[in-house]
Amino acid sequence: MAARLDLAAVLDHHGPQQTVAVAEVAYQDLWQRAGLAVVTVASADEIAERTLAAVMDDIERLEPGT
Repeated sequence: MAARLDLAAVLDHHGPQQTVAVAEVAYQDLWQRAGLAVVTVASADEIAERTLAAVMDDIERLEPGT
Protein backbone atom coordinates (compact mmCIF):
# COMPACT_ATOMS: atom_id res chain seq x y z
CA MET A 1 0.00 0.00 0.00
CA ALA A 2 1.21 3.48 -0.72
CA ALA A 3 0.87 4.58 2.89
CA ARG A 4 0.15 2.92 6.20
CA LEU A 5 -2.82 5.27 6.63
CA ASP A 6 -4.56 3.49 3.75
CA LEU A 7 -4.83 0.38 5.92
CA ALA A 8 -6.54 2.46 8.60
CA ALA A 9 -8.99 3.70 5.95
CA VAL A 10 -9.99 0.11 5.15
CA LEU A 11 -10.60 -0.68 8.81
CA ASP A 12 -12.44 2.58 9.47
CA HIS A 13 -14.78 2.01 6.53
CA HIS A 14 -15.91 -1.38 7.85
CA GLY A 15 -16.13 -0.25 11.46
CA PRO A 16 -17.66 -2.09 14.39
CA GLN A 17 -20.67 -3.40 12.46
CA GLN A 18 -18.46 -5.96 10.70
CA THR A 19 -15.98 -8.25 12.41
CA VAL A 20 -12.94 -7.74 10.20
CA ALA A 21 -9.32 -7.94 11.25
CA VAL A 22 -6.46 -6.89 9.01
CA ALA A 23 -2.84 -7.64 9.84
CA GLU A 24 0.35 -6.71 8.06
CA VAL A 25 2.13 -10.03 7.61
CA ALA A 26 4.88 -9.27 5.08
CA TYR A 27 7.14 -6.47 3.87
CA GLN A 28 7.22 -4.70 7.25
CA ASP A 29 10.62 -3.27 6.28
CA LEU A 30 9.18 -1.46 3.23
CA TRP A 31 7.15 1.74 3.41
CA GLN A 32 5.32 1.49 0.07
CA ARG A 33 4.37 -2.17 0.19
CA ALA A 34 2.40 -4.34 2.60
CA GLY A 35 1.44 -7.99 2.66
CA LEU A 36 -1.94 -8.21 4.33
CA ALA A 37 -3.97 -10.98 5.95
CA VAL A 38 -7.70 -10.34 6.27
CA VAL A 39 -10.02 -12.44 8.43
CA THR A 40 -13.65 -12.26 9.46
CA VAL A 41 -16.09 -14.16 11.65
CA ALA A 42 -19.68 -14.69 10.51
CA SER A 43 -22.63 -16.95 11.19
CA ALA A 44 -22.84 -18.04 7.54
CA ASP A 45 -20.40 -18.61 4.69
CA GLU A 46 -22.25 -16.16 2.45
CA ILE A 47 -21.89 -13.35 4.98
CA ALA A 48 -18.17 -14.03 5.41
CA GLU A 49 -17.63 -14.12 1.65
CA ARG A 50 -19.55 -10.87 1.15
CA THR A 51 -17.62 -9.15 3.93
CA LEU A 52 -14.23 -10.25 2.60
CA ALA A 53 -15.22 -9.24 -0.93
CA ALA A 54 -16.11 -5.77 0.36
CA VAL A 55 -12.71 -5.46 2.06
CA MET A 56 -10.94 -6.60 -1.11
CA ASP A 57 -12.93 -4.04 -3.12
CA ASP A 58 -11.81 -1.31 -0.71
CA ILE A 59 -8.18 -2.35 -0.98
CA GLU A 60 -8.43 -2.44 -4.76
CA ARG A 61 -10.09 1.00 -4.75
CA LEU A 62 -7.24 2.43 -2.65
CA GLU A 63 -4.46 0.71 -4.59
CA PRO A 64 -5.69 -0.42 -8.03
CA GLY A 65 -3.74 -3.19 -9.68
CA THR A 66 -1.59 -4.12 -6.70
